[in-house]
Amino acid sequence: AGHVLDICIRALDYCPPVDLMFGDYLRALITADLDLVPGDELGYRPAFVQAFRRRGIYPSNVRNLSVESLCWEPPEVDLPLAPLFGKLRLSWDLHVDREKAFDLSRANARAVHCWLMTDPKIRDADTETLGFHRHEQPGKVSKFEVHSVRPVRRIGPDGQQRTDVVVEITQSWKPGAGGSRRGGCTLLIDPEKRAIRYVIRKRVGHPGRVSERGW
Repeated sequence: AGHVLDICIRALDYCPPVDLMFGDYLRALITADLDLVPGDELGYRPAFVQAFRRRGIYPSNVRNLSVESLCWEPPEVDLPLAPLFGKLRLSWDLHVDREKAFDLSRANARAVHCWLMTDPKIRDADTETLGFHRHEQPGKVSKFEVHSVRPVRRIGPDGQQRTDVVVEITQSWKPGAGGSRRGGCTLLIDPEKRAIRYVIRKRVGHPGRVSERGW
């Protein structure tokens, strides 16, 4: 039970920042566990999949319920992360004062926002692939917001370790009458390779989301 709880908690970092569905959480569970424990000798991942299947919970946009299909994908774009890491402060951990950790997270969020807006190598098409628009469109799309930039250190059951930087970005858009909706993405970044490993997105204004949710 304790091991299952650890898997469920680790999966929270692999969830989209808005509009979380049960199918998204299944994909987060599988990806997070596979990341830390490549070999699943006791069959935890098939057990999760089977439990969701029995309850009629199926993720959208996957070919089947195999572990490989359920894992989140890497992004289709390769952003220049080296300039960003020169501006981030990621040395804090659980022993840091909460107020200091909050201030560092806010400063890192500002650094990510500035990097996305000013780096000449980043195109509008790149951020749209990630799930949000870089520039505001008055009356349609708001300015994007970077809500969280935090280092995450995970330790597996056999002492395996993995460090990531988790970035959450959101944006509002107005699909028509009836107010605004939210979209965005969660990015899991490898700080050593300085590459985005996974993008978990709810595309802003994506036609599929508008139709499936009745917006």
